[in-house]
Amino acid sequence: MDRIVVDKELNLLSSEDYVFVGRKSSVFRKYGEKAGMYVGKVAEIPENSDYFGKKVLVDSISPHAIFICGMRGSGKSYTLGVIAEEIALKNDAVGVIVIDPMGIFWSMKQKNKVESEKLTLEEWGLTPQGIKSVKVFIPKGQTKEAPEETWDKIFTIRPSELTVEDWCLTFDVDRFDVMGILLDRTIECLKNGYVTKKGKFVEGKAKDYSVEDMIHVIENEKSILSHEKGFKSATRRALIARLKGAKNWGIFDEKGTELKDLSKRSQISVIDISFLEDNVRALVVGTLARNILNTRKIVSRQEASGVLSSMIGGIPVTWLLIDEAHILVPGGGRKTAASDALLEYVRQGRQPGCSIVLATQQPSAVDSRILSQTDILFCHKLVYGDDINAVVRRMPSEMPRMFKNREFIQNLPIGMAIIGDKQEETSRSFLVAIRPRISQHEGRERQPIFEIDPDVMKENVKNIICEKYKKENKDALEKIVEMVNEDYNLNFRLEDILQELREEKRIEDKEEIMAGIETKKQAIEEFT
Repeated sequence: MDRIVVDKELNLLSSEDYVFVGRKSSVFRKYGEKAGMYVGKVAEIPENSDYFGKKVLVDSISPHAIFICGMRGSGKSYTLGVIAEEIALKNDAVGVIVIDPMGIFWSMKQKNKVESEKLTLEEWGLTPQGIKSVKVFIPKGQTKEAPEETWDKIFTIRPSELTVEDWCLTFDVDRFDVMGILLDRTIECLKNGYVTKKGKFVEGKAKDYSVEDMIHVIENEKSILSHEKGFKSATRRALIARLKGAKNWGIFDEKGTELKDLSKRSQISVIDISFLEDNVRALVVGTLARNILNTRKIVSRQEASGVLSSMIGGIPVTWLLIDEAHILVPGGGRKTAASDALLEYVRQGRQPGCSIVLATQQPSAVDSRILSQTDILFCHKLVYGDDINAVVRRMPSEMPRMFKNREFIQNLPIGMAIIGDKQEETSRSFLVAIRPRISQHEGRERQPIFEIDPDVMKENVKNIICEKYKKENKDALEKIVEMVNEDYNLNFRLEDILQELREEKRIEDKEEIMAGIETKKQAIEEFT
C-alpha cells in the first residue's frame, strides 16, 4: 500500500484498530463497530498521529448521502461494489437496491476469480466470497437478450405510477404543449372514467391501467375527438406512436413489480437497466426513488406510532446505490424523469431512513443541488479541471492544501481515494486505499484476447455442450463449436467433445436415453 505523508494534523473518530467515517459519537458509544462498512485502510501518514494502516469503517446505521467520483478506470464502480458487499455482510436490517446501468453487478454472486486480487485479498486478511443475497432483476422485455445465468427475476412498473411530467420528460415533450395537455387529459380520463364517441361510459382505473388503455382513450374518448374542443388528428397520431414505442421498452405491466419484492431485509436487489435507453433508465429510476421515499415516509410514521399491524407489508430502511449518476441527474439546467425524484430523495430521505450512494465519472456534470446534500464523499483520480473544482467546492470536510492541488488529484493511484464527511470528529479529509473486492467485479475494461489457452477453452465448450445436449439437436451443437472455432481461431470437433463427455460420464447417448425411457414404460405396463 502506498504511503503518502500529509503535513497536516488529522483527528478522527477511532479505536485502536479502525477509524470511522460518517458515524456520530453517540452511535459509536452505543454500537461500537457494529454495521461499520470496511471500505479500506488509511493510506497516508498524517502529522502527529498513528492512523496509517488502520481500517476505515463507514457508518451504515444512520441515513447517508454518499458521493463517489473518479475518471473511468479509477475505481469508482469498484468502490460502489465494495459498499454493496459490506452492507450485505454487515447490516441485514436494511434493504439495498443497486441501479446498474452498465450490466456489471450481476457478478457479485460469484467469488473474486482474479488471480492477482486473490493474493491481495490474503494480504488484507480477506477471502474470496460470492454474495449469495444478490438478486438480479431485468426488464420484462429483455429476457431473451440477457443470458439466463446473469439474472434471477423480471421487473416492471405500472403506467399509473408515472406522472404527466414523467411521460413528458421521457418523450421530450413540453408539459404545457398540446401533446403534454393531451397526455394530462388521457391520464385524467383513465383515472376518473370517460365517455366514448359512441356514448358509452367507461369506468375509471385508479391503478391498474396499461399503455394500451391509454391508446384506447386517445382513439375513443369523446371530448378528445371533438372537432370543437378536442385535439387534432396529427397530435393524437404522434402521441399514439410514442406510446406504442413505449410498449416496446419492455418495462410496463398493469400490476408492476411490488416495491417490497425489491427492498427486502438481507437482499441486494440489482436492477439491471443496461438494456434501456438513457431516457427510459431515468424514468425507471425516478419512479423507483419516488416510491421508496413515499413508502418509507408512511412506514416511518407507523414505526413511530408503534402499531405493528400497520407496518406489515411495508419496506425496511433502504439504501439506493446508483452508478453513472450524471446521466440521471445532470446539471446545467438539464432535467430527466429522475431529476426531481432523486433530488427529493436526497433532501427528505434522512428522516424516513432513505440512504443513497451516487457514483459518477463526471462530478461537474451532476446537478449541484445533489452534491450540496452529500455528507460523505469519495474522490478517486480525476483529470479535468471542472471535475476537480466541483469536488474541491463540495468536499464535506476541510481539504489540506496538497489535496486541492490539481496535479495531486490527477495523479492519485488507482484504487486510492480522498474521503471526507460532515462529522465534527473528522478534522479534515484524508486518503484511503480501497480494499479488494471479495466478489467478482465485471466492470474491468475488456481488451483483445491475444492468447487463448485451448485447454481452458475446451473445458468451457464441454460445459456448454453438456448443458445443451439434451435440449438441442446435433446441428445446433455443431453450430456452437463452429462459432467458438471461428471467434478464437481454434479447431475443436463436436465428436471429440462428445466422446470426452461420454468418457467422463457427463452425458449418455440420446439413443441410450430413449431406450431407458422405453424400458421404464414397458416395466410400468407390465406392472399395471
